Amino acid sequence: MRNFSKRPHDGLSVKQSTLPLNEFLDQSGVIIDVRSPGEFDQGHLPNAQNLPLFTNDERAIVGTLYKQVGHDEAYMEGLRIVGPKLAYLVESAKKWTNGKLAKVHCWRGGMRSQALTQLLNWSGIRTITLEGGYKAYRNWALKQTKSPRKIVILGGLTGSGKTHILHALKKKGEQILDLEDLACHKGSAYGRMYERKAPSNEQFENDLAWIYSQSNPNKTLWIEDESQRVGNCFIPHDLYQQMQNAPLIQICRPKEERIALLKKDYSKHSKTPIIQATLRIQKRLGSERCKHLIQAIKEDKASDAIILALEYYDKSYQASLKRRTNVQKSINAHGWNEDTWADALIEETKNKAATTFH
Repeated sequence: MRNFSKRPHDGLSVKQSTLPLNEFLDQSGVIIDVRSPGEFDQGHLPNAQNLPLFTNDERAIVGTLYKQVGHDEAYMEGLRIVGPKLAYLVESAKKWTNGKLAKVHCWRGGMRSQALTQLLNWSGIRTITLEGGYKAYRNWALKQTKSPRKIVILGGLTGSGKTHILHALKKKGEQILDLEDLACHKGSAYGRMYERKAPSNEQFENDLAWIYSQSNPNKTLWIEDESQRVGNCFIPHDLYQQMQNAPLIQICRPKEERIALLKKDYSKHSKTPIIQATLRIQKRLGSERCKHLIQAIKEDKASDAIILALEYYDKSYQASLKRRTNVQKSINAHGWNEDTWADALIEETKNKAATTFH
């Protein structure tokens, strides 16, 4: 496979069509990750497609041969495994790229990506390879949140509609970082009820790094107030420290509005996962409160259940708020929709001197 002719479709050799990370990312096209499904699930470039040369088991076989026997035997076994898949690999790449550039990579820019690059170029698909492979992206991703941003934290009690307001800000052209969406978790014991599969922590960091890198460091970056752990994912230390030191604007809405918002957000879920989530925090709720809360859920008394849950969450949030020294502003209002809240927040940051907020 490594001895394919050096006459790819675009006239470049494999070496010439191998680009460093910044140039690779700048190219428009479809990212194709040739690593095994297990490697891909652990962490991959944002928006990448997985076109594995080896299954997880096949990769283990080749790896064992390489360690125990040597390069040549592993190489020949790789050829035997991949040979019958060549047509499928080309067909899949053609379907995904549809005339666009194929941006191929493996773990560290070795034989797997070089082999597919040659094959696709031979088949008329314009292809480039990432120098250093996924490892290069991973090293880059871990450094991104070390760069400072002008962060403003959006705070407020549970049910204040912070996530909805965050996306209203985005629609108005503001920069946001939705950590709960990246983690596929709403940040509380009830946050697991997400439609998408939760990512690995590594993938969370990869996606976060990409979005963070695209933000303008000279403009406000809005982030919802979070603990360092969001579901099973952890906010990188450097970013979390920035968040802790950033100014916080607190959303203050009447309790009845918060109850209505929570009823709307959770009405699409069945009772079972809500009860399971409640049981996970039984010790923190207290046995008696937990019992009444579950009973209210079973009897379709959503408002009663929410009121009981808020007794715990409000107390917990107020305690965490006291530990902050940078609550910049509390905005009290009722009857406002998300757009009105977003407008008020934008105006608030405009009215503050740059030295106050940033």
